[in-house]
Amino acid sequence: GLLVNDPSLLLLDEPTAGLDPVAAHELRTLVAETVCQANATCIWATHDLESLPPQATRILLLNDQKLIFDGPVEEGLSKPWRIRAGLAVA
Repeated sequence: GLLVNDPSLLLLDEPTAGLDPVAAHELRTLVAETVCQANATCIWATHDLESLPPQATRILLLNDQKLIFDGPVEEGLSKPWRIRAGLAVA
């Protein structure tokens, strides 16, 4: 319902938690379309890096409430950074 109002900022906390893969894909698509149409910004907080929208351009990684990475998604998703964030095993 909130997406109907063409928001300029979306703050989403674990938006795909509890969704099956099809519903999660549909949600990512809907959010991407809304962000594009409204020229909006979306902040997508998640522990599930697989749920990140493919249009994401920047990632911030936290560990123990401390920012450890702020930069391009591709670099932030590299194994060394995922390990430092506690999101992968060595």
